[in-house]
Amino acid sequence: CLNLLIILGALSYFQAALTLPGIAGIVLTIGMSVDANVLIFERIREEMALGKTLRFAIANGFKRAFRTILDANLTTLITALILFRFGTGPLRGFAVTLSIGILASMFTALFVSRAIFDLFTLNKKFAHLKMLRLIGKTNIDFISRRKIAYFISLAVIICGFAAFAYRGYRGEKNFGIDFQGGTLQQFRFQEAVSVDRIRGVLKETGLADSQIQSFGNNKEILIRTGEQGGEDITRKFREVFKDNPFELLRIEKVGPSIGSQLRNKAIGAIFLALLGICIYITIRFKFNFAVSAIIA
Repeated sequence: CLNLLIILGALSYFQAALTLPGIAGIVLTIGMSVDANVLIFERIREEMALGKTLRFAIANGFKRAFRTILDANLTTLITALILFRFGTGPLRGFAVTLSIGILASMFTALFVSRAIFDLFTLNKKFAHLKMLRLIGKTNIDFISRRKIAYFISLAVIICGFAAFAYRGYRGEKNFGIDFQGGTLQQFRFQEAVSVDRIRGVLKETGLADSQIQSFGNNKEILIRTGEQGGEDITRKFREVFKDNPFELLRIEKVGPSIGSQLRNKAIGAIFLALLGICIYITIRFKFNFAVSAIIA
């Protein structure tokens, strides 16, 4: 909760608008914050398993987890900064909330959680910390089965690339309107209308492949069409839905040249982010580790 309050407070201070990509960044940082606390708790459990006192286990657990949490968050922060510098509107909104969230999660995990634990340990009755262990110690030799994992991973990667290439060959279906150009229209109907009914109407206008999203008790419809099409939707709706009045809430158009430029910038930002992560891990550890992390 404190992490979320810090993010919202920072966005309010900088007068930044909260967008859908920004919300995605907030959700991601909440998950990263939980991950950091889980890592700390695991280190504390390991210290307690060695017979250490609770106060010493907490202090040593935070100390052992500090570098791991710092490295993980810094690599993500490098990615967020590069996305903000070289990305476009939606990417920048995601990068802003992600950057603020990373700093907030590090503060709450490493300092606020530690302060709360220290307050609890002041109570002499708080001498033992019970932790649930769903899976006990295992004796599985994972290394001897690494070739099976190699094969499965390689098969999944090849299938993914093949599916991406096939969809791209069929008309760049891998990319949305922002990257390939097109039109986005949002309608609000007086009465609820089903997605199947909307798709049937669009099929009559030659736009059967359009993306349709329904929300607001099926009264609001969001339609994404390709570069060719979208102009006749309103006229067709007026013919079909005479007994169900509607209004056009918004319409957004992205030209093919602008979409291509946005796509190139997004791809460039991804490669720069990977390069930044590679440089950091090489400095912090070894180049082999950096290459392995990026490939993974």
